[in-house]
Amino acid sequence: MNLNMSFTYNMQHSIISRRFIDSLGSKGYFFQSPYPDFYATNVMFLMAKRILIYPTPIVTIGINKKSFGYYFFNNQEELGLDFLKNLPNIEHSNKMKHILLPGSYNTTFWLLAMEAIKENYGSEFNLRVNYRTYRFKQILYMFKAYFRNTTVSKSEFHAFIGEINTLEKLTYGIGLYTAYKLANIIPNGVRLALNKLFVKTFISDLHLQEAKKNNEFKNILEVFLNVNPLESSGTTPPAT
Repeated sequence: MNLNMSFTYNMQHSIISRRFIDSLGSKGYFFQSPYPDFYATNVMFLMAKRILIYPTPIVTIGINKKSFGYYFFNNQEELGLDFLKNLPNIEHSNKMKHILLPGSYNTTFWLLAMEAIKENYGSEFNLRVNYRTYRFKQILYMFKAYFRNTTVSKSEFHAFIGEINTLEKLTYGIGLYTAYKLANIIPNGVRLALNKLFVKTFISDLHLQEAKKNNEFKNILEVFLNVNPLESSGTTPPAT
């Protein structure tokens, strides 16, 4: 609910009991919100009586041109939205209008998934969504998009600045503006070190250790035959 990821929410990681799914029927569909796996995975950890965690890597999640991941990792989120057809309904967006900010659709949909959990289970578990963290993430995204990636125009950035409140301008805006201006004049090594320190201090999202492969696989069978996750992760399989 704090929008800090300590484990991944991809549904490919989970096998769910049908009995458990049916037990949640009073709250509506098992998959809800624009990010249904973000919603469902966290509801599982909230409501399940028993969870078996198997610590050996046994799942492969692929990214190709027919997946949202392709659009997300290639900075084409808007095309990805058209692919998913999962824009939030107007009523929900209007309800959150005073919270939502321009920026990453990924972060906004993550927020809406947590908001759906709060609506369904908030009174039972006293759940609260951390809106401050959401807005901080969006502010970071927009500053980086404007000053570093140049994917946001000057007019779009100025419009965004008009949407953040005075406290956010003082606490985040001035510091980020100064940091990006200084980044243009300090040595690259120092800049990278400061950026690493900043991420470690302020951004607590999960950063996955990926097994990099230069190969392009035609199908899942080729992955199975050519990739050994135990070698790349340094993990040994449990005794049987």
